[in-house]
Amino acid sequence: MGLSDKETEVIDEVITNTRLLTWNQLINYVYATPPIREGKEAHMLKFRRI
Repeated sequence: MGLSDKETEVIDEVITNTRLLTWNQLINYVYATPPIREGKEAHMLKFRRI
């Protein structure tokens, strides 16, 4: 089973948004995402299905 068109679109967007980032910029990008930003420390992440 392959990826949906939406999943491919999201992956392409992440690659486009992060490919030129430094390590620190990448970490900041990840920490700004809703699953990380809204999650509680030491708890399992809950991802929304797109």
